[in-house]
Amino acid sequence: MSTGTRFRRGSSIFLHPTRKTYYRRVQIPQNIRQHFSGRIEVWRSLKTADKDQAEVRARSSTLRRGGYS
Repeated sequence: MSTGTRFRRGSSIFLHPTRKTYYRRVQIPQNIRQHFSGRIEVWRSLKTADKDQAEVRARSSTLRRGGYS
């Protein structure tokens, strides 16, 4: 069973197993990875342990910045 929620291609939220906080994980497109030291994905804390609140925060960050924040 997965603990993550998919939003759009390459983006999901998940509950960190030891920190008990939700994170948003976004895959970095191949053509811009050189700007991220070759990283494949980035994680950002949603600063909540509540799944519903994490989903709201993840969606609002997408709308606010027009992409990943």
